[in-house]
Amino acid sequence: MYQIALHGSEVEKTAAAKILCSASLRNGWNIQVQ
Repeated sequence: MYQIALHGSEVEKTAAAKILCSASLRNGWNIQVQ
């Protein structure tokens, strides 16, 4: 995933960034709930 974010096209970078952001938000939310 990070390889795509670093070396992908603009569309791929945007998609990878959204996926990474949603994943980090989900992980942060899980930590807060527990």
